[in-house]
Order: sequence, then C-alpha cells, then structure tokens
Amino acid sequence: MTVHELFNSDGKFAKDYDPELLPNSRARRRLAELEYDDRDKISRIEVGPKQRLYGFREGTRFYALWWDPEHLIWPSKER
Repeated sequence: MTVHELFNSDGKFAKDYDPELLPNSRARRRLAELEYDDRDKISRIEVGPKQRLYGFREGTRFYALWWDPEHLIWPSKER
C-alpha cells in the first residue's frame, strides 16, 4: 500500500495523533530531545496485533521515528 492508501483507510491501518496528547511521558520527552515536539501530527502505522510504527508524514513519504513492538507508546484505551 502507498502512504496515501494507508492513511485513507478510515483508521484501519494508520492514523494521525496530536503529539501534545501523547500519553507516554518517556516518548514525549524523547520527541523533545529529538526536536520533533513542534510537529502538528505524529503518524502511526499498525503492523500487527500489537506492533506499531510511529513517525511523520511529509507529502507522499512516511519517515519512521519509533518501532513499538508492544504497543506501549500510545496504548489503546482498552488497556
């Protein structure tokens, strides 16, 4: 799938979040350390049942920032 197809799948495979709402304090601090805390959105691609890939979209490209194999950076509300 292309980045466009992933992010136009009604949130099934990918979605965007407001970085200011990031619930994981360590990830929030790391964004600041990497000087990415000024971004409007952080994007997430679902890779498997738990596995997530976080990064930023620019045009037709997705730039990977974090691999989250245990779904701990932005856990589901059910957790």
